[in-house]
Amino acid sequence: MTERSPNSISSLLALRLPKAGNTKLVAVDGHGGAGKSTFAELLAQALNTEVVHTDDFASWDNPKHWLPNLIERVLQPVAAGAQTLNYPTFQLVTGP
Repeated sequence: MTERSPNSISSLLALRLPKAGNTKLVAVDGHGGAGKSTFAELLAQALNTEVVHTDDFASWDNPKHWLPNLIERVLQPVAAGAQTLNYPTFQLVTGP
């Protein structure tokens, strides 16, 4: 096992205090089709909370620079005590 450098991202993140009050943020990552959305929905039901999908922010039109939008529309309102979120969600359009 390698030792963490004091300047590694994981070391820096470990030193930062949460900035969303009592709100806990859980990120679920994995390959396409791995069951991330299913797991997130089950976890949200168990915790009586909601799921924010990355698909609502990242898209083919904006695959890289979506994080500021997520921060503005989700993380900042949550940090300010918002009880509900309001942002446009991704709608899959199939067929003609």
